[in-house]
Amino acid sequence: MSDMFRLDAGRVQTGRLRRLGRLAGPLARYQRWNWAWRLEIALRYQPIADALADRPAGLRILDVGCGSKGGVTSYVPRPAFGVDVTFDRERLQDHPLLTAVVASGAALPFADDSLDVVLCLDTLEHLTPADRRAVVMEMARVVAANGLLIVGAPCGEAARAAEEEIALAFTRQTGRVHPKLGEHLEHAMWSAADLQALVEEAAAAHFDAFRLRVVPNVNIQAWLFLRRLFDLGRPLPGLTHVQRLALQPVYPWLASRLHQAPTYRKIVFCQPGR
Repeated sequence: MSDMFRLDAGRVQTGRLRRLGRLAGPLARYQRWNWAWRLEIALRYQPIADALADRPAGLRILDVGCGSKGGVTSYVPRPAFGVDVTFDRERLQDHPLLTAVVASGAALPFADDSLDVVLCLDTLEHLTPADRRAVVMEMARVVAANGLLIVGAPCGEAARAAEEEIALAFTRQTGRVHPKLGEHLEHAMWSAADLQALVEEAAAAHFDAFRLRVVPNVNIQAWLFLRRLFDLGRPLPGLTHVQRLALQPVYPWLASRLHQAPTYRKIVFCQPGR
């Protein structure tokens, strides 16, 4: 099992805190608590929270490509499975609602029609077009006939231009490739129509009938502001270290105000049935 739980790139490093003696433990716990909630990720999962608000307890939920930060369970307080190719066992202890499953999204270890909600957000852009198709096909396979398939990703030329701007500024400032956007930029950006067409293809292969709804998510300028703030420390250096204290209390007010077009991301909701 230990070989399956390798450290992921987003792990919060706490080694430096040991120099602080008795303060190290409380500060490490605070640091992990603070990083367990991120404004930009909360905005990403907000449409899912809205969609599940009126659904009953006990749903079988799967978050594909969730990483070790709790995935959907950090923003929608329901138990869920999380699939990824690697997890950080230490960080998973902070997310008891998530059941980690080490697997590829292109080969999900779940039976046909076995899950109520299957979602994948901001993962497909890290993959080749062929791998994207394989993952979405697998997601549709495991969704129950009365379930919900949810696929979201950055889309369009404006989103790509925003990514290039932040990636270039990050490299100039740090001398390093951006840990997330560097991988995005290795693959061609797709359009919202491409994303919708992929979900339609997968749905048509597995459902007799289905309905699609496309939700715009996070205004481009808002996304740029958040990336400058948290990736580059502009205009408030250090805010990332207190962002949960500073921003979570005002999140309900922000959540409904930051999704005006043009948006960075589109989220496709697919409901099997007529």
